[in-house]
This record gives sequence, structure tokens and C-alpha cells, in this order.
Amino acid sequence: MIMRPSGADVASKGTKYLALKATADFAGLVGIDDFKLSASGITVEYNTVKTTDPTETRVVDFKASFPTTAGYKLDLGNGELLLNFDTKRLLVSVEVADLQISSYVFVHGALAFEKTDDIWVSIIGDATQTKMSATNIGGQDLTMFFGADGPYWTDLNHDTARHSHQQHRLHRHPAASGSRRSPVRA
Repeated sequence: MIMRPSGADVASKGTKYLALKATADFAGLVGIDDFKLSASGITVEYNTVKTTDPTETRVVDFKASFPTTAGYKLDLGNGELLLNFDTKRLLVSVEVADLQISSYVFVHGALAFEKTDDIWVSIIGDATQTKMSATNIGGQDLTMFFGADGPYWTDLNHDTARHSHQQHRLHRHPAASGSRRSPVRA
């Protein structure tokens, strides 16, 4: 949703308020040999203001603006989407992500990225605090492998398949040299 002030305030005509909420059950990249990328349980949320005034950080508070519905109900034709943001927001989360690059890189697990409000921190040796932008990056049940000819999974139930509900372990193949393979479990 893109919104612009429409009142008599000419100075705010260049201000745009943007809000986005999107979900997808699955998305994937196809058609590239030796490269696989897929994600399921995808959520994207965005609420911001675009203006030439760098001090303007106010965003639309949808909950306060539409209190009877706890947000703005956007008719999509096949259902409604509730924009219920009450702060500035940028969030992307994926319940299950898979990345494979040939036999060298394997990543599997849940990921989330969230832009947070600016924070003030103390830097060692500085007398005053410094304003920093921050992004939270999180992962859950991540399994990663970076190396050659891998990965080497321990199949806990011996069915030769990886399951999201099953714990997986990477291990070093007996023939692996220490410098060629670097399994990581996070």
C-alpha cells in the first residue's frame, strides 16, 4: 500500500508512506544446474516513510487508525490481508530454507532478518555514545556445510531422507582431509 498526504500541507506532498505484508507457502529458483534455492513459510513485513526530510521517521499506525478492526483490512479479491503495524518495520522470515551450490555449499534451516530502530552504543575509548543502525539476523535448526564432495549426513532413522522434524548431524567422511571439508552445525 502506498499512501500520500492529500491535505492542504504542500510541504508534505513529497512524503510517501509504504506498507507491505506478504506471505508465501513456497518459492524456489529453477533451471540453473548445480544451484538450488528454495524457501517455504515465507513472511515479509514492511512499514516505512519515504521523504526528503531525514528527521521524519513517523510511520502509519494502522492499529490506532483502524481500531475497530485492529488494523486496515485490504481486500485481495480472494480474501483479506490485515495491515496491523504500529511501528516502523522491515522483517523477512523463512520457516525452511534450502541452498545448495554444486557439492560445495549446503545450508538448511529457518532464517529471519529484521531491521530494528537505531540504537545508541558505547564504543571503547569514546566518551560519547554513537548512533548505529542495526539488523537482527537469526537462525534456527541451521545445518551448514562448506567444502568439497559433501555434505555427510547422519541419517538417524535410516530412511535416506532429511526431515524438518528430525535432528541432523554433519560428520566428517573417513576419507576427508582436514583442509578440504569444513562441516558447521549452528
